[in-house]
Amino acid sequence: MLTRPDRPYAWVTITDADGRYEIVQLEGFDNYMISASKTGYAPRVWGEKQLPEVPTPIKLADGQTLENIDVALVEQLWVSGRILDSDGTPFAGAVVSALRPVFVGDRREMVTVAEIITNDKGEYRLFGLPAGQYYISAVDPAFLSTGDHQGPLVYAATFYPGVASPEGATRITLEPGQPRDNIDFPLAIIKPARISGKITSYDNQPLFSGAVVMSPFRADRAASFTVTRVDIRPDGNYEFFNVPPGRFIIRSRGETDAEGVTLFGSFTLNVEGRSAAGVDMTLTPGARVEGLIAWEGKAPKPANVSEARVRAPMADGSMFGDALTGNITADDTFLIRGAMVGAHLLRVEGLPEPWHLKAVYFRGQDVTDIPLSFRAGDDIRSLRVVLTDQTTRLDGRVISSEGDDFESYRIVAFPVNALYWRPASRHIKLARPDREGRFSITGLPPAIYYLAVSRSVDESDLSEPRTLDRLTGGATTVQLAEGERKIQDVRVPRRAAGSATGLKAR
Repeated sequence: MLTRPDRPYAWVTITDADGRYEIVQLEGFDNYMISASKTGYAPRVWGEKQLPEVPTPIKLADGQTLENIDVALVEQLWVSGRILDSDGTPFAGAVVSALRPVFVGDRREMVTVAEIITNDKGEYRLFGLPAGQYYISAVDPAFLSTGDHQGPLVYAATFYPGVASPEGATRITLEPGQPRDNIDFPLAIIKPARISGKITSYDNQPLFSGAVVMSPFRADRAASFTVTRVDIRPDGNYEFFNVPPGRFIIRSRGETDAEGVTLFGSFTLNVEGRSAAGVDMTLTPGARVEGLIAWEGKAPKPANVSEARVRAPMADGSMFGDALTGNITADDTFLIRGAMVGAHLLRVEGLPEPWHLKAVYFRGQDVTDIPLSFRAGDDIRSLRVVLTDQTTRLDGRVISSEGDDFESYRIVAFPVNALYWRPASRHIKLARPDREGRFSITGLPPAIYYLAVSRSVDESDLSEPRTLDRLTGGATTVQLAEGERKIQDVRVPRRAAGSATGLKAR
């Protein structure tokens, strides 16, 4: 099937017995999309990338012939089970979805891959799924468009094994040739809550800017999901809508002076289907953080570093806890005008290739991977951030059964030294192999690393010591020196490869 966004119809053709096809008499256009489907196989788009990236469009010039526009189909998998009512009886007519987690920045979002309605026995079968990770959710369609005297209500979906938040849900990992049955869970219908309050400055000065975020509360790391539907008004009053049950942390920041220190506040609360008003926060000055940049390398200092900035993410991985300042100036200095009370790391974002962070020194001590504790109103100086162009690079291939679905794997590089198994660690990186199993990882600090391959891991697992410990089994070890480029293939453990099915190409 060939489509283009400005046409209401598609060009459709049937392949021959060998999978060959041809679509002719096309005019030049630079945004064609081609997809292939066959019963029993997961549909796929040519140029398909990892979500949320869009597939690569096909550019065709007038009179041009494009050949070898091949699409590889993998045999479909499915997830089946039953949805139950709160009393254990079958729930007919529930909308059940298979959702894939994707990451936008440091937050996980959900993309619907398949959707089905349960039958009169409460049964569902989500089919046409490629190998990979999924969340399974269910909703009562009667609650998809409701409201009360305060406005619309959006009831939270129930996630397998019967929880109201994806933060506590169990992911389903599908291996080639291994569908999942008996994924049964009860549907919970809990009225969403509204949480409202006001943010004010500690000195009662008017705020000219402010922001509030609400996330499921975790003591060990930043939550993967954020409640983002918030209305914040110029007077500092805010309201979160349609909040599901759970324990949450609300973080806020604001400014009373464009050149002053950013103010911060936070509040934790339990939400159990009841709205809460008066969740007020008094914002206090964050820490002021400044220092110098040192460029070490063979390449000259970049001519333009306007997009680069020093950040101070919190040690739990949250990126909300510092002011959006820290830009690197022409005289190689930086200033972060405000960092929330708590433990922070120093990181640099937006650096041009091949530059990356080498080390951070505070009063002569290397604190690159040691959290610094900031208090309200602290004035932190004497920081030295060292950047280098000596970038490590690790290339390789996934070695597995012939015809395995390589794109559904994840490659995780993490240090042998478990002291670095922390949120926001420079020593932990994840890569996605291409269709042939090739992958590349750049910017790891010099160290000895485990190199593991798995389908049951994503970005949210990179700060989970239990997950990393599990991945050590069957992992390959590799040592990287500063600036070293190395080729290292990684073999899929027999238990992870499963019963791989053949890819039907072209």
